[in-house]
Amino acid sequence: SAQIDVASGEALNYEGSSLSLGGNTLTLSGAGILSNTNALLLGDDSSSLKLSGTNTVSGPVTLSAGSLDVDDTATLSGDLSLGGSAQIDVAPGKTLHYEGSSLSLGANTLTLSGGGTWSSTNALLLGDGLSALKLSGMNTVSSPVSLGAGLIDVDESATLSADLSLGGTATIDVASGKVLSYSGTALSLGGNTLTLSGGGTWSSTNALMLGDKSSTLKLTGTNTVS
Repeated sequence: SAQIDVASGEALNYEGSSLSLGGNTLTLSGAGILSNTNALLLGDDSSSLKLSGTNTVSGPVTLSAGSLDVDDTATLSGDLSLGGSAQIDVAPGKTLHYEGSSLSLGANTLTLSGGGTWSSTNALLLGDGLSALKLSGMNTVSSPVSLGAGLIDVDESATLSADLSLGGTATIDVASGKVLSYSGTALSLGGNTLTLSGGGTWSSTNALMLGDKSSTLKLTGTNTVS
């Protein structure tokens, strides 16, 4: 485990081969920019990339296991790819700004924890029956979410503040006593089935729209739609 500190307004340009963290923690501090041509690789359950300052990582990051631990507002301006189940922890009151391309979860679970905000102009893509976006803290997801298959699993009250789209049959599970607050545009089910499970509350300022003869809203738990 080690630390790279880049002063504010400065950049460290790394042009070597991909950097594997192994079972270690790499801490980036100091509010500068790490500009990497090749990927930072997190491939071990103990791999941890810790952003402890208002840093920017401007190169690719491959998150196949382990965690991205964000202690201060920071930016990923390169592409993030998910190659396995992993975690992004953003501290309360802090924001991780992601400026890369849309992030496909594939057949993996991405856990957002810590109570902070994930902010992106591009979507989180759930397109596999095993895709799972797990919200385990009082997080805010301020990016589009495309739910083509799989599961949004809400273990703590959380917020989706950007648009959610349904492109296939999928499930939103909200734990009993918890609330998923949705403030995006009206959610059209199209010809799909949306299952609400878990006993918690779906709270939305805009409508759930069933406008197709195959549209189905399925309530399998003691849920509340408010």
